[in-house]
Amino acid sequence: MNKPKNIARTAIIAFCVLAYHVAKDVVKIGIKDGKATHELMAKK
Repeated sequence: MNKPKNIARTAIIAFCVLAYHVAKDVVKIGIKDGKATHELMAKK
């Protein structure tokens, strides 16, 4: 009876870890893009 709960918990943890790593990459790329966009706006 306890197995499905453990599988669900493991899946949720794995998803959270994956989402965290993806979010970190997105933030890094977003900061790069943000700086580039800011520079372009400053030039105009």
